[in-house]
Amino acid sequence: MSLPKQDVKIVFGILSANNPADIVQQTIDVLGSDCMVLVHHDFSQRPDFVLTGDNVCILENPILTEWGNWTLAEATLQLLRHALLHYQFDYFQLLSDSCLPVQPLTEFKQTLLSRRPDIMMDLIDVSSNKDLFISHAYRYISSKSLIYRIFQRFRIWALGPGPHKLEKMAGLGIPIARQTVSPVARIKQIIGRTISSVLYLPTLVMHRKFFVGSLWFCASRQVCSYIVEQAGRKGLVQYFSELWGPDEIFFPFIIGNSRFQNILPANHFTIWKSRGSGPEEIQETDLPDIMSSGKFFARKFSKSSDHPARTAVLASPLLCGGRIPG
Repeated sequence: MSLPKQDVKIVFGILSANNPADIVQQTIDVLGSDCMVLVHHDFSQRPDFVLTGDNVCILENPILTEWGNWTLAEATLQLLRHALLHYQFDYFQLLSDSCLPVQPLTEFKQTLLSRRPDIMMDLIDVSSNKDLFISHAYRYISSKSLIYRIFQRFRIWALGPGPHKLEKMAGLGIPIARQTVSPVARIKQIIGRTISSVLYLPTLVMHRKFFVGSLWFCASRQVCSYIVEQAGRKGLVQYFSELWGPDEIFFPFIIGNSRFQNILPANHFTIWKSRGSGPEEIQETDLPDIMSSGKFFARKFSKSSDHPARTAVLASPLLCGGRIPG
């Protein structure tokens, strides 16, 4: 007698803000009806937002979200709390409203079953890489403090004049300082790099490491519970809420300083070509690299539902037998 196949229950959480509903609906449709999809949508940015599906839940009382502050982290916590309270699941996968799966969900489930990660998250110790430290360490300092402004100024000196080469690290685009020609700029760069490497990183919790990484993670139920538990520490949340871009350091900080050891890289593919506020929009020419990357999801796809890169992925026989969902 054949044994029943193992399965893994996944709840997907989507952070939605200003993309049209049909874009998010495409993601939901291609994920299929076997998984619950929770959506935190900021109706202040796009009021005309309606989704369909028996497996879809748009959170009530969502918060207003804004890039660069605590709200994205809080919206993520709302998704985690709702999932833990209302659903039985093995893993929670966070997506943005510009994400699409680029590999079959069955393969994603098989990876989770075979490797049983505590979490799939890009994170790296800030102090382990000098370029990353110069680029991101200042973000662990309260943006309201004088030392933040000082640290930020020396960071600018250390990086030197742009444009900078970008290195993809921890799911982020890290600007790499280039050697300057001007003697004055060169001296400032030396001073900036020297001071940046010795400035103190104040936190509420001493003897902890400082991590940074992309927000888009996949976590086991146990890890989700741990994150929510840690977020209940009022002092910790208050501290991180005063930082710039806390969503990319709050969750890595919690996981990096936890007891969890089976940590795999995040399963998102992003493209960083030029220094900016986020990854590049995916083009059709990028798809061969994406499909061969071994990643299960990619962002940012166009907010236009008929963009060639988006339709090519959705029409892939791997995902839906050549039928475009939606």
